[in-house]
Amino acid sequence: FVEVAAEGAHSCGRVTSGAVYCWGLNNSGQLGDGTFVNRPTPTVPVAGGHTFAQLMSGGYYTCARTTSNAVYCWGQNNFGQLGDGTTVNRNEPVAVPWP
Repeated sequence: FVEVAAEGAHSCGRVTSGAVYCWGLNNSGQLGDGTFVNRPTPTVPVAGGHTFAQLMSGGYYTCARTTSNAVYCWGQNNFGQLGDGTTVNRNEPVAVPWP
């Protein structure tokens, strides 16, 4: 991993190719792999095939910036923390619209 972000009960790591792998608790979709399955190891990449340049984890969510400066978030969204205009949890990355 070239970057790791950890918060709450999940962690994510970015590899040199720009893929992100997350592991740990996944009850809100915070692993971003399209499931709600907890994972003890980083074996499944975040869905969508994005090339990320930076990542950040919150309590039960994760956000990442792509190499083209788009921002995607996934996981718990009960307070709108994913920035997609909803309060729906997302188990795959959802684009954050720019104002």
